Amino acid sequence: MKTIPCGFKRLAFLAAWVAGPPVVLAADISLFEFGLLKDGVHSTDVPSGGSFDPGTGLGSIVMSFSSHGSHQGAVYVDHELSETLNTFFNELGSPQGTAPAGLSWEIDEPGFSGDPGDIFDHFLAGSLDNSVGKSGPDDVSMALAWNFSLQPGETGSLAFLLGTEAPSGFHLRHSDPDSGESVYFSAALRILPPSNSVADGGGGTSLVAIAAVAMLARWRQGRRG
Repeated sequence: MKTIPCGFKRLAFLAAWVAGPPVVLAADISLFEFGLLKDGVHSTDVPSGGSFDPGTGLGSIVMSFSSHGSHQGAVYVDHELSETLNTFFNELGSPQGTAPAGLSWEIDEPGFSGDPGDIFDHFLAGSLDNSVGKSGPDDVSMALAWNFSLQPGETGSLAFLLGTEAPSGFHLRHSDPDSGESVYFSAALRILPPSNSVADGGGGTSLVAIAAVAMLARWRQGRRG
């Protein structure tokens, strides 16, 4: 069981069900902690419109933006893979592909070990460092953040997708080499100008395509004491 380092008082993250029952069943995958950051405001309240399951930490989280100017949306997740079978510190994390412009990422130990990672602090600061903090097996957490701007009249929709199948385009992978389990983390940005034309960014996966899948599968894809 993880313990909080002395002097840290971080929220025990509890979240209510949103958007119905879980889309993906994964008996040995559980979510220990998560957080959302929208334009500098930290929260664990999941917006409506996605399929995120706070039990498994799988599904989708969708953020909407409408005011012109600069914006950032970020999500942090700390999954446990087969923890009861082989602990939580035998896991690995890696980026896959090349991140598109505006998308930053980080993989690191979540801050509980004797040599704690700094991913959670970077997430709260909105400043991910695009690196893997620990190269060897350890406890693993992941974060993605997208920075973008909207012109007057534009709206933005940012989807964070967590699943057990590798998506196309850039994504992060959290894996358990002993159980063979993996969680894949990706994000896609859609900007809709006033003219109703669509601009998409997502490392090769547009939200137009994702929306088509969502029609069939509903966007498939607290700290311990």
